[in-house]
Amino acid sequence: MVTREESVFQVGRILKIRRKSLKMSRKEVALLAQITPTYLSMIENGHREPAMPMLGRLLDVLGLELVFKERDIVSREDEGW
Repeated sequence: MVTREESVFQVGRILKIRRKSLKMSRKEVALLAQITPTYLSMIENGHREPAMPMLGRLLDVLGLELVFKERDIVSREDEGW
């Protein structure tokens, strides 16, 4: 199971990779997403977890979407509980 910290880090990493692939600066993305470049940096580096509205704005700016994918559920018995 992925921890909250790992999830926050992964989200930030994905945003950073996408921003760089679009050749956009932090300042450009932050301006369009209505946040500061410093706050964007903290999100990209896993030091801050964006609220859903902010994440939505970042995804819009970067041309990304959040998709929930169904996966197999591991029972507690399978994990040795």
